[in-house]
Amino acid sequence: MTVRNDTAAERFAQFAVAMRYEDIPEAAINWAKQGIIDTIGVALAGTTLPDLSGALLEYAKSAPGSVRVMGSRGSRCTPEVAALVAGTLAHALDFDDVGFAMWAHPSAPLTAVMLAMGDSMSVTGAEALEAYVIGYEVEAAIGKVCAADHFTKGWHTTATIGTIGAAAAAARLRRLDVEATTHALAIASSMAAGVQANIGSMTKPLHAGLAAHNGLIAAGLAAAGVRGSLTAIDGEKGFIAVFGSGGISPFLDLADLGRRFDLADIGLGFKIYPSCAGTHRVLDGVLDIVEGEDIKPEEVSRVVCDVSKRSLIPLVHQRPRTALEAKFSLEYAAAIAITDRRAGINQYSDARVSEPDARQLLEHIEVRVHPEQTEGGTIETEFAEVTIETHDGRRFHRRIDVPRGFPELPLESTELEGKFRETAGHYLGADDIEKLLEKLRRLEEASSLDDVIGLVS
Repeated sequence: MTVRNDTAAERFAQFAVAMRYEDIPEAAINWAKQGIIDTIGVALAGTTLPDLSGALLEYAKSAPGSVRVMGSRGSRCTPEVAALVAGTLAHALDFDDVGFAMWAHPSAPLTAVMLAMGDSMSVTGAEALEAYVIGYEVEAAIGKVCAADHFTKGWHTTATIGTIGAAAAAARLRRLDVEATTHALAIASSMAAGVQANIGSMTKPLHAGLAAHNGLIAAGLAAAGVRGSLTAIDGEKGFIAVFGSGGISPFLDLADLGRRFDLADIGLGFKIYPSCAGTHRVLDGVLDIVEGEDIKPEEVSRVVCDVSKRSLIPLVHQRPRTALEAKFSLEYAAAIAITDRRAGINQYSDARVSEPDARQLLEHIEVRVHPEQTEGGTIETEFAEVTIETHDGRRFHRRIDVPRGFPELPLESTELEGKFRETAGHYLGADDIEKLLEKLRRLEEASSLDDVIGLVS
């Protein structure tokens, strides 16, 4: 290969090969560790969806291998399928973190790559963190120039941009050189897919698993000698042009790649509700009203939710029939917050969605596009306004600019650890939860990932 050093794939590859743990800002390491901790917890809770987790484990049987399967109580399969299972479980409840630079869920695929490869080869905790940060930074750089157009068109960024990030992480863990890493990214650019039409189905969480799975395959093919185009990411017919606005982006500025880190500057959003992030402002507002004003469900005559046009793109299920659909229903989010005064895993179950009280309340909830948010805007600059009216004429209003858990309004460490204990508790006993949490807190010190993988599989 003639190294031209001027395409995105080459620049990303050089970054992925050259970066060392000591180059990463402490803030980025802390965000990465918290992302991994949160992801592993919600993945273990993902085992509570028997139809999806059961199908995944059945599929894993078709790919026998030596890598332990997350959430399986002892099954083994190939690294690629193990990554698919772990990534899908991590996204199954839509409880995993949000990366605002790429409008995606970065940690599910990246953590799945880390676990699968950590059980198939020698990987230290510091190396796992390096790979995570590399994958995140590649996704962030691409996401900043095309994620908005890309998402609006109907692509699911976790699946598409996530595949390229997963390939970068897998290439680093395989210790590929710059040439092979460049081609791994080129291959991944042709494996990236995932449409929003599958929102509310089992296939939506599968997007995160497939990103991890395909990232491993892309790195493996490149290691074996498969080659791709140097311009697969930023060329005239490359990923950014095809998936973004339709032209070569003049804004892909990689001058600071490796000298500044988006993960350190922006951070991650951690969810306190297991539903689409687009529901969280409304959930915060409704819960604040009903708890603060002690509003009973039977007192509510009307609820109005004024939100951004962009936030409604994935919220396509106005009258959800299943828990997976309910995660993408703003109407259900408002209803369940009023009836239950909480929105946790139990509120997003098939059984709860089918009960009549919340379903009846759906008829009193109106969702509108706020007149100031009909076009443009970003996830960070959006806001929601919630108004609840009662039968006796009272009217309560809240505006929510930043949901709890977003980087601008972060959760306390005790809240994040509490979430981990709750989610991991769906699979592990109390003693093992504390063992796992302590190992993940000190991940950079680990000589291997064996103990972590043993606990989660």
